[in-house]
Amino acid sequence: MAAGAASAAGSGTILVVEDEALVRQFVRNVLCKHGYAVIEAASPEQALALALAQRQ
Repeated sequence: MAAGAASAAGSGTILVVEDEALVRQFVRNVLCKHGYAVIEAASPEQALALALAQRQ
């Protein structure tokens, strides 16, 4: 990081949809390190079910 640059910290929740487990794990780790809560889904159908459950 450049001198004087501020570290960006995220907030909120991100739904990661990816069928490759290793890719999902990598993305989750990066997002968590930057302050995001992460919900993972391996398929579009699972993602939709998780998103609907979060709304309730």
